[in-house]
Amino acid sequence: MSRKQKVELVAGKSICFDFDVEGDVISYEMVCPNCKGKKFIISLDKTRVACVRPDCLSVLCVRLRDTADINNVTWKV
Repeated sequence: MSRKQKVELVAGKSICFDFDVEGDVISYEMVCPNCKGKKFIISLDKTRVACVRPDCLSVLCVRLRDTADINNVTWKV
């Protein structure tokens, strides 16, 4: 038996990033991989970014505790 819970809808915002890729500035927009939604909220303690839809449980970003050193990071495409 499924249980429904009342939730208060929270207005979310889309998240866009600008990256410098080999001298070209390219804009990207975050999309939830589960529900394809484009609105996200940040938790009160600012540690997580999650999808705004109440039926989607996706957490897209988790705050790092320390600064990350990505100097030696490589991508395999």
